[in-house]
Amino acid sequence: KYILERYHPEIGNWGDPAVPEVNDGVYNYWVRYRGAEITPIENENEKIKNYDANERVCFAAFVALYSEIVPEKLYRDIIKYPIEYILRYYDENSPNYKKNIFDEGSPYDFEYFQWFVPCLKHKDIADKLTAILCQNPATFMELDYAKSDNEYVHLPCDAIDSPSNIIYPAVKDLVDGSLEYRIKQQGDDGRWPLGWSFGTDEGFVKLQTQYEASRTMGMLAKLKRFERIEL
Repeated sequence: KYILERYHPEIGNWGDPAVPEVNDGVYNYWVRYRGAEITPIENENEKIKNYDANERVCFAAFVALYSEIVPEKLYRDIIKYPIEYILRYYDENSPNYKKNIFDEGSPYDFEYFQWFVPCLKHKDIADKLTAILCQNPATFMELDYAKSDNEYVHLPCDAIDSPSNIIYPAVKDLVDGSLEYRIKQQGDDGRWPLGWSFGTDEGFVKLQTQYEASRTMGMLAKLKRFERIEL
């Protein structure tokens, strides 16, 4: 209900993923409430063309996963835009294919689409979208693993969270190799440190400590899924 109430059919998407209260606490500039105004888009093709998947398509994944409790018309409206965006702009065989997405884009859209597609109830369209995403599976992955020691980068095993991930078969060797590298980065205290800093202020130091604890739990869960450890 909370997610559906914040959907904007006039743009075919959600607005700011954060709420204003986020800015009252300690926050990083990349996770904050921006308060951008919603400008309605009348043309359906423009809605698809301007679709912003970063974070927002995760909400569409929830809607797809629990479609039986979403009004049918609203459900179809919500999933239409990310589906059409992949079909039109990610597919090398589409006349609307956007090569610059892969030349200049960031990993977030691609990674979040990986979450969305398996939630779709229609297997035929899910399989088609999976095949499209597998056309350029390693584009946004950092293959120089050493960069992750001191930089914020997405290694293959960061993007692929389990062997059941729809992209995993296409990049199995890269995921397995980068997972071995991540294992070696575990600190003597058991943490998986970021390798880079949120900031030096007390609030940022505390926030980073909490984030690294969450990251460590996530790594342990991932290693379990890949059968690298027993818990």
